[in-house]
Amino acid sequence: MIRVFLLLIAVPLAPLAAADSELAPSEAAYEAGVEAHERGDSEAAAEHLRRAAELGSAAAAFRLAVMYESGDGVGASMNRAMEWYRRAAEAGNEMAQFNLAHHYATGRSVEADPIEAERWYRKSAEQDNPHAQKALGLMRFFGEGEVARDLVEAYRWLTLAVLNFDANHFRDDAAHARREVLEQMTAEQEERGRELVEEHRAR
Repeated sequence: MIRVFLLLIAVPLAPLAAADSELAPSEAAYEAGVEAHERGDSEAAAEHLRRAAELGSAAAAFRLAVMYESGDGVGASMNRAMEWYRRAAEAGNEMAQFNLAHHYATGRSVEADPIEAERWYRKSAEQDNPHAQKALGLMRFFGEGEVARDLVEAYRWLTLAVLNFDANHFRDDAAHARREVLEQMTAEQEERGRELVEEHRAR
């Protein structure tokens, strides 16, 4: 039996490396938000991150979404969280893409939508987020709603997840799922899956 783990990513605020030249306004606001959060002033952090996000920082938009989801420094609001997750995801933030996909996959705070979940998992997986690769691989292994079961795609993404995870239980689960996929694949399907993995890694 495959254990399915879906992780809602919330990363700690990490300071930006100091640049030799003057920071752009969005970067300066982001750094101010990081510093405020480090000293325990979550409300100030949220204000700085909001300014950075409004100036186009996808990283700030993602972190602001996490704060709205957890109620850290702002009133908890899933509507606001989803708004900022989407803005960050559309700007290419792979962690926001994963979290947005997770909400669509589980029906948490939005109506469940496997097509949207698959779309955002794929965007994050293409950026080598192993959690998204694992989730996408499982989705294609089992099939869900209008997302068809596809053993080649399942093998592709689960293999990449195994390669990109550190040694931990997530990697173990992805490896176990991949073995179950392999048991059901033809030799031709396995060969095609390996080709897709190599194509992805060669990008």
